[in-house]
Amino acid sequence: MTSQTKPTKITRIRYSEEYKKDTLVLTAEVGVDIVAKQLWIHPSQIHEWSSKARLHQSKRDAEREFTTENARLF
Repeated sequence: MTSQTKPTKITRIRYSEEYKKDTLVLTAEVGVDIVAKQLWIHPSQIHEWSSKARLHQSKRDAEREFTTENARLF
């Protein structure tokens, strides 16, 4: 008879939006690799946060332009 081992559960770390924003600001100043090493975060995680921030910013800009254009037309 073989004994079954229970798999260990891997928990994810959830970072706050403020932490992500602060990390991106710091990254702009000193670079991704340095910040990743200091904060023990994989560089790809910082790149993902950066991509999402740019996408979110472009959506806000598009909404702002749409609102401005509607106000001008009506």
